[in-house]
Amino acid sequence: EEKEKKNYKSPIDILIPLGMGSRYNNIEIRMALRSIEKYLYGYRKVIVISPKIPDFLVESSKLQLIQKKEDRCPAQSRVQRKIEWALRNLDVTSEFAYWNDDFLVLQPFDVRETRNYISGKIALSDKETSGWQETKRRTGQILNNNNKSLYMY
Repeated sequence: EEKEKKNYKSPIDILIPLGMGSRYNNIEIRMALRSIEKYLYGYRKVIVISPKIPDFLVESSKLQLIQKKEDRCPAQSRVQRKIEWALRNLDVTSEFAYWNDDFLVLQPFDVRETRNYISGKIALSDKETSGWQETKRRTGQILNNNNKSLYMY
């Protein structure tokens, strides 16, 4: 019965931040998008944000392509900044899925059932100073500033 209720949730968007390209001619994003199209459901649209959109990608009602200049910052922050930019400047559903170009879907799956990397509240401040902790802290700030939930379940 609980699973039936979840299936009535609104579709969510999928955000895929990309870099400048790959040494494999971007086959990763091609395969990721093919697997999404074939097996994934429960999504409204896929948003790809990259400084260089691969030539073979064509925008459609289910695929939004955003070319955005890469920010000058550490690599771990570039992804975060693309997501932050999308939340501030694009029509993104209040719940969304963060996706990588190396995520493949191998069987039918509802994206709204995707589990989060973090279970519990994303802290707004941490005593640890690792790159991961700083990214986690900044992510909490971004979500909070954009009125998004800080609780991941």
